[in-house]
Amino acid sequence: MLLLLLACDPFGPITVTPDPNPDRPSPGVIEANLSAVDFGERSVLLDGPTSRTLTLENVGELERAAPLVWLVSDPAIFLDAPTLLELSPGERIDLELVFDPSTEAESNAALAWPDGSLSLSGSSTAPVARMLPSRQDFGAVPVGCRDQSSVALLNDGSETLLVDTLEVEGGEDFNLASLPSFTINPGNQASFELEFAPMSGGQRGTTLVLRSNDPSAESTAITFTAVGVDGIPVQEEFSYLPGASVDLLFVVDSGPDTANDLLAAQAWTESLFERLNIGQVDWHATVVNGESDCHSTYDAYLSSETYTPATAGPALALGLNPAGAGTPALLELASEALERSDPGECLAGFLRPEAHLHVVTISARSEASSGSSGAWLSTLGSLTPSGQLVVSAVAGDGSCPSSPKLQDLSAATQGEYLDICTGDWDTFFAALAQVSVERSKPEMPLALDHLPVPETIEVYSGTKRLSAWTWDPVLELLSVNGAAEDLEIGAELRVSYTAAQDCD
Repeated sequence: MLLLLLACDPFGPITVTPDPNPDRPSPGVIEANLSAVDFGERSVLLDGPTSRTLTLENVGELERAAPLVWLVSDPAIFLDAPTLLELSPGERIDLELVFDPSTEAESNAALAWPDGSLSLSGSSTAPVARMLPSRQDFGAVPVGCRDQSSVALLNDGSETLLVDTLEVEGGEDFNLASLPSFTINPGNQASFELEFAPMSGGQRGTTLVLRSNDPSAESTAITFTAVGVDGIPVQEEFSYLPGASVDLLFVVDSGPDTANDLLAAQAWTESLFERLNIGQVDWHATVVNGESDCHSTYDAYLSSETYTPATAGPALALGLNPAGAGTPALLELASEALERSDPGECLAGFLRPEAHLHVVTISARSEASSGSSGAWLSTLGSLTPSGQLVVSAVAGDGSCPSSPKLQDLSAATQGEYLDICTGDWDTFFAALAQVSVERSKPEMPLALDHLPVPETIEVYSGTKRLSAWTWDPVLELLSVNGAAEDLEIGAELRVSYTAAQDCD
């Protein structure tokens, strides 16, 4: 059987038209030596940029002009080439593809031209710094109070972050209350506190600047705002009476020659302690007269901690009671009494290591102790725990028998030598009290009525503004060094400040 198969074209038979010019040149075509480039992983800090060579060649027989277009761009990948290539037949050009990342990232790009395309990729590692504050607005904070914002410093990169500096720029009311670790491993974080402590009222602002080895940012900055709320202005006045510690030993010749003088003194004893208290002197006082076993006061000694001037006055008057024959050898009597101040002795606790010893002798007769004034200065000084000795005398002068040894000792120790013949005990006790007041500590503590904002404190004496003062925030005391300012005892002081508000 014979089968005849016929193919039918619904549009008719296919006609092939031959090329009328089979010898004409082929068009230009630009081909590349690469179709994809993977730069791999690079460390921004350690490796730096890397490159690949892209060779483009016109494989056609005609000149080819073609634009280079980034279909996908990435700042880490770039090509130094003209945007329009013009290549003659067979001409080639070598171009440099560069991967130069500035931070940690996955980079992808695609370069195209009419005849082809090229995909590019690469990854980079680096430390990446980021600050994350708990808040950037402190709100309203009273003057004298403090508030803090916690700031987290994160390393979002894959390499160790090294902090160069962390600074508060502008805004003197802001400061760093703590610092973070300056080395932060990949994926870790450190925290620190930024503090706002306003010194006056008003709007405040500052910029926190971090400088690190993050290659993408030489510095990272965050701004903060706050408002200071003014406190209440206060002014207080004081007298410069800095206070001292004195162990006051009255050594009395209680014989009949001095009896009238001792009786006259009893009426003025309270004034002695009043003046010591006004001068803020911390005092111990006792009387020895040679007639009693040790002290002639009821207690071993009187103390400013347990006695007031009103109670100490009569107690001292009791000790000044004239009785017995007495003795004019007062330096010997003083030495014997001081040797009985050890633990277990009758004057135990009287001498203190921080106090100066003021020995006051009272006699209408000439001092009769054997030995030179220099020897007695050494002897009494050796019995003084602090090494600070003052000797004063209410003794004869002019019409009464004088005491050269006591005159020498009072001059050598800057004590007082007073004429017992005048009988002016108010003046005597005032002069004896002043000896201790003038040996005050140079720094006088002042307890202010309100808690101040330390930065607002100003201290004046008259029109002179003082600088020799300190504020102790723990004890909440202002101390003025009058010696450094050459202030006289009793000079007026004026302290002005802004009272801190309740910070709760």
